[in-house]
Amino acid sequence: MLPTGSGGLSPTFLLLRTLSRRAAATLLPALQRRAAGGKASAEDEKPVVYSTSKAAQWKAEQSFRSARPADVPEVQRWSVLASLVAFMVYFCILREENDFDQSLMRPLSDTIPGIDKVLPPTPAPAPRKWVPPAWRD
Repeated sequence: MLPTGSGGLSPTFLLLRTLSRRAAATLLPALQRRAAGGKASAEDEKPVVYSTSKAAQWKAEQSFRSARPADVPEVQRWSVLASLVAFMVYFCILREENDFDQSLMRPLSDTIPGIDKVLPPTPAPAPRKWVPPAWRD
């Protein structure tokens, strides 16, 4: 957990440093009283009552970000959606078939010689117009 090369500190180091400072800050008054007087006060020896502490009123949702952060522009959702729609229209509808598409459509046995020995044979492709078995001649 050493500082990173960019001059900043690693997130793990910062987290550990923050946690250790918080733990030390909560214990500091009791430790100072013990060091000064040799004994802790009766208040320090009593257990903390959870129902009357601030932790009892704390809700878990307060620990997380809100559902919609304030720094995200409202238009961002619509611009991302429009970009995705434009990409899908181009890629699925407007784009013409090229040689790469044709190479993907070739059987694997034509592309890789000897693959038939490793993989089981594939079933014959279904006819273009599917007819239920009961209607077949």
